[in-house]
This record gives sequence, structure tokens and C-alpha cells, in this order.
Amino acid sequence: MTSGSPEVPRWGTGSRGVWPWVAAAALLATAVWVIAALMMADRGFDLSDEGFYVLSYRWWDSTPRVFTGVQYLYGPVFQLLGWSIPGLRVVRLVSIVLVHLAFGWAFMAWLRTRRPQAPSSRGWELAGTLTILASAGVTYGWLPLSPGYNDVVALTSLLLVSLLLWSLTVVSRGERLPVLAAACAGPPVVALVLAKWASAGLILLFLLVVGVLALRALGARGWLRYVVAAVASVAVCVLLVHLFVQPLGPLASQMTEVNRLVARDTNSPMTLLGMYVRTTLSMGWEAVVVAIISLLVAGLGLLLRRTRFAALGLPLVALGPVVGLVTANPRHGGVPGGGSGVIRSYVVPLIGMALVVVVARWVLGRRRARASEGRGPDVAVVVMLLLLPAVQAAGTGNPLAYLAVNQFPCWTALMVAACTALTHTRAAATLAISATACAVLVAATTGADGLLQHPYRTAAWSDASVRIGGGGPLADMHVDAATADRLRAIREAVGHRRAGDPVMGFDEMAGVVLLVDGRSVGEAWYSRIDHSRSAAGIRSVCTRARPWGDTLPVVVYDRAPSSIDQDALRACGLSLSADYTLVTVDQGDPRLRVYVPLGTEERTRR
Repeated sequence: MTSGSPEVPRWGTGSRGVWPWVAAAALLATAVWVIAALMMADRGFDLSDEGFYVLSYRWWDSTPRVFTGVQYLYGPVFQLLGWSIPGLRVVRLVSIVLVHLAFGWAFMAWLRTRRPQAPSSRGWELAGTLTILASAGVTYGWLPLSPGYNDVVALTSLLLVSLLLWSLTVVSRGERLPVLAAACAGPPVVALVLAKWASAGLILLFLLVVGVLALRALGARGWLRYVVAAVASVAVCVLLVHLFVQPLGPLASQMTEVNRLVARDTNSPMTLLGMYVRTTLSMGWEAVVVAIISLLVAGLGLLLRRTRFAALGLPLVALGPVVGLVTANPRHGGVPGGGSGVIRSYVVPLIGMALVVVVARWVLGRRRARASEGRGPDVAVVVMLLLLPAVQAAGTGNPLAYLAVNQFPCWTALMVAACTALTHTRAAATLAISATACAVLVAATTGADGLLQHPYRTAAWSDASVRIGGGGPLADMHVDAATADRLRAIREAVGHRRAGDPVMGFDEMAGVVLLVDGRSVGEAWYSRIDHSRSAAGIRSVCTRARPWGDTLPVVVYDRAPSSIDQDALRACGLSLSADYTLVTVDQGDPRLRVYVPLGTEERTRR
């Protein structure tokens, strides 16, 4: 991946180079989704997935039955913020920006070692870094507004890649392996394992193999100190978690049991693998079609360059990716927007633009490629950035590409590398730069639209203007008027409850539990498709007599209670007919059935 010969014009050379304009454009694209994230800090709230995250953070140290340990990462932060959901969302934004800045700078610093003819000014690195950062807006395309375990997995794995790139850069200069880089590995490794331990082993093994191969190919020295520093860093972080966060024995036991139930019934490995293959092939073919359309238009421009209409050649080449985008989403002018309902509409063109850059780099720009470009370290970095998005997405119950695209900045980095390598042919460089610009535009606008217009399972920014009120973390959040009325009716049905009183929200209604500042019984998440798993969590808590003390739990359903549910309640000594009175909430859809505990005298009369 080295640059062309010295006599070839260099991208961004001199005071009038293009890099200041690239940096300015990338900064503007970043500002679009950053401002949108700040605007949505106190607007909208999803009662299902986001409700689960925030509820688990609210009681992070007293609800040990979990399938992810992400609550032990964000829970203490949430507590320090005074249980502020807007503050938690700002923490997510800051972490996304800082991690992608670190990754972008580490990548560009490494890329400079492969581009000896790059401009000497650090503005070259800044332009590439900001371009990579701008594409991070896609992270806001469809995920819940508050941070969750998917954020931790994506950001920690990206941090580990940054440390590897830092090490490669130092070794490329003939120096020993940087001990400080290894010593920084502990926090992201432990956070990754806590957030998604079932797939953390695959991610760490992948990065370890690729990193070792790349460093050995460069003849790295100082392995002993490097390895000892990394192991010591991880060990210290594990010890800190054990001493100050949660004892590892009970934590591992609970997570293992819950994940065993998830793997058996909810997301079995073979079922997931089949779904991954089908959806990837389907979206992959659509992306190929987008790339072919882009290349056909660009090819026409190449043909025109050999005619008397040569002046139209390069503009038509640059127009190729734009035409591809418009063809993929003609109703939106090529910019599809975001939201969980339209994920496919932006995943496909992003992959399509990446394919266009591949063709520009390795087909149109191949004739003058040096033989040294296939060296082991370069190949290892390409493989790492190419495959990491898919590797870190493994284990999700969604199509693989839906989570892989949240690490699109990895592919943006490779696209930037291709653009800076194509110094010997204007046509190939024009095509690659155009496709990269189109991809960054889609990624940034997807994030902004996924925040303001189509946020995850909640109202748009313009509609979320009514304060929820009441007590607890949701009090200062704003939602649309209909949702506010529904939540107010739920609070009235539940009646006065103390913070931390038990509440059971069937199914996937963790946000309702959070609304009344209650504490879930068993898991914070009651699955809609796996009632047996929820029942197992309830029974686990009820191995102790009356684990909630003198206060019986409120029970909320959006359906008629099933026999599995009632058997679990009976295991806790509860009877919906003898211990509760039913209050229905008709506001909104579906109708809720709220079972409110009777007083001691009322239960005796019954």
C-alpha cells in the first residue's frame, strides 16, 4: 500500500493542496450528526430496548441476572451523572467522537509510513482523521439513543485496533514495541468481555492473530515487555472489577446461565448462521448492482476521454457513484436517511460505494502498483479493517450487516488509503474520491436523520415536546403528547410506589418499570419471544422467600397472562386472582393490564 513514484503529483501537496478543503468538508459533515445528537439528548425514549439498558444501569449493583455485563460499565457512570438520561446520551456521543478520533489518527499515522510522498504537514493526517470521524455518524442510524452493549463492542474493538496501529507505526520506524500501547489494552479488553463475553473471544482471537502476524512480519523487537505489559494491564482491570464493581464468581455464574438459555431458545447458533448467510447474500447482490451502475457511468466517462468530448470525461467519472446512490434510493435523491425501518436502504449503498473504491484501486489503478504492496503487514491491516465489522457483529439476532455497518469507519479508512494511493491516474483517483465522498455523505446524513426524524422506536424531535414528569430518571425526558398521556395513565394505575419497589413488566416493557422507578424481578429484560427464559429468571429470584420484602411486585402485561407466566408467579407465592386487583390502561395501543397488589386486609378478605 505504498504510494506512487516521486515524480507523480501528490494528493494535497503544498499550501494549495486539497487537504484543508477535505478537512473542512468532513468537519461540516461531522457537525451535522453531532448537533443532532445534542438536540435529542432529552427528547424521545424507547420503552423496550432503551428502557432495558437504562433500567439495568439504574440498578446496576443489585440486579445480577444479566446476559450482558454492560450495566457494570455504564451503571456507575449513570449514577455519577445523578441518573440523568440526557447526560448518559452525551457520554455516548463523546465516547463515539473520541474513539473515532483516536482510531482515525492512529490509522493516518500508520498510513504515513506507507505513503513516503505524503505532504509533510500534519493537516494531511487531520483531513483523513476527520473523514473517518464523519462516517461514524452511521452509528446513530438505528440503535437506541442511550448507549448499550453494541456501542461498547464496537468502540472497544476499535480502540484495540488503534493500539495495534500505534504499535505497527512505531515498529515501522525501527523502534521496539511500545510498552505503553500494550499497557492501554486492559480497559478495552475487560470492557469488551463484560459487554458481550459470548463473542468477545472471537473478536480478541481475530485481533490477536492479525496483530501478531503483522508485527512479526515487520521484525518487531521487545516482545517480552510488550506481552507482560498487556497481560498485567488486563489482570489489574479484572482485579479492579472484582474488588470495586462486582465479585467475578457470581457475575460469571449469572451471565453464563442466562446466555445458555438465550443460545438454546432465542438465538441458537445454527439459526443465526443461516440468517446471516441469507441476508448477507441478498444485500451483497444489491450492493453489487449499485456498484455496477456506478461503474457503467464512470466507464462511459473513460470512453469520452478518448474522444473530442474529453472535457466531459472526468466529470462523468465523478458522477458515476452519485448515479449509483440515486438509483439505490430514487425517492430520496440518493440519501436514504436513517431509522430501524430503513436500515437496508443505507447499508446497501454504503457497501456499494466501498466496492466501487475497490474497483478503482485494484482494477483501474493496478497497472502501476508496486510489487511491495502485497507485503504481509499491509495485507494484515487490510484484512483486519475489512473483516472486523463483521467479526464484532457476530452473535446478534439481527442481520450481520445491520451491526457491521456501525463500524463503517473501518471501511472508510481503507477507502481513504485507496484515495491517497491513486496518485498516478486521475480517472481512478476521481472515481475513488467521489465514491468515498458519497459514502461519507450517506453515513453522516443517516446518523442525523436516525436521530431527528426516525429515532429508534420513539417520536421525532419535533414531536417530542411534552415532559414526562413524575419521579425517577424519566421525569425530565420529553416525548410526544400521546405517549405522555399513556405514561401518565400508567403511573396513575400503578399508584404511589417507592423507588426500588419491585415491578414486573411483561413483555419487553422495561421502560414501564423505569417509569415508576421500580426494580425488575429476575432479569431486567422479559423477552417477548422466550417466556420460559423470563420465567426462569423470576424463579431464580424466588429461591428466597419474599425477596422483595413487605411490598409485593406490581405486574404489567400487554396481553393475557400465559400459563408459563402464572406458574412462575406461583413459584414466588403470588396469585394474580388472590393478591391483586386489575386496572386496565386504555390510552395507546396495546391496552395494558396492570395488576396492583392488594393491601394485607384486602387479601385476607379474599
